Amino acid sequence: MFTEEEKIRTIELYFKYGKKLAPVVRELGYPSKRNLRRWIRSWEAGGGAKESIRHKPRYTDEQKQVAVEHYLNHGCCLAFTSRTLGYPCTDVLVCWVNERYPDRRRIFTSKTSPVAPFEPEVKRQAVMALCTRQVSASEIGNNGVPPSMPLTRHKSLFLSETKKHAERVVTW
Repeated sequence: MFTEEEKIRTIELYFKYGKKLAPVVRELGYPSKRNLRRWIRSWEAGGGAKESIRHKPRYTDEQKQVAVEHYLNHGCCLAFTSRTLGYPCTDVLVCWVNERYPDRRRIFTSKTSPVAPFEPEVKRQAVMALCTRQVSASEIGNNGVPPSMPLTRHKSLFLSETKKHAERVVTW
């Protein structure tokens, strides 16, 4: 990026050389002819003012608010909201949600990891309940923990438990 002083100096040199782009670019080594044309148009449109032209925002505050409300009222699904309202990507929508509700924590779910993040103690209790067969897997699912989660977690949990037990037993 170039400072406003550099842009003004370049534009003054442009007028000094009789509105010729090539000698200015050759002498200064910057910008390209295309950028110099843009700077000149911007300078002339601003009435010769030093400030750059501020671009009109792409989306109005009302559009942003509608999108955020749609997102929150329809299951917090970014893809569905952007597809329904016709926005090009979900990244813009994420920024709007974070602007309006900065403390809101999103729970990420996908096909590879369909469960919401649970506390380690909740996971441990679910695994213990399933392995001791105190309750069925479907009952564990009714408590908010997906039935597949204890099955995938039991190996790592019991390996760590057996290592602790083995360390306590073997004390020479």
